[in-house]
Amino acid sequence: MRRSSGDAQCRTAGRGVRRRVSPAGVRRGVQILEEVIKFRWGALPDEQREGIRNYVSNLIIKLSSDEAAFRRERVFLNKLNIILVQVRRARAAAHPARHQRTVRTCAAWWSK
Repeated sequence: MRRSSGDAQCRTAGRGVRRRVSPAGVRRGVQILEEVIKFRWGALPDEQREGIRNYVSNLIIKLSSDEAAFRRERVFLNKLNIILVQVRRARAAAHPARHQRTVRTCAAWWSK
């Protein structure tokens, strides 16, 4: 199976974010990840989309669980939260009926 440029971009973004080599590398990794979500999300295989979503979610949880890391990485954490919202929006656009059910369920829960 031939790999797409989206695959390569995801691997590059993951390395930049995971290694945290330098602030510039982290920024570039996050930029690539945002571009992939905006423009190539639908072309990625389901397992890659799920892997990206899980990785970002777990990283947010990890950084939020440690007070020192939370304070030190506040800007990065905010950017990860924005990325997670973009993932959710992309998923909602791909599955509008599921998204509507989720919205109705949340609205019903909040109105209790």
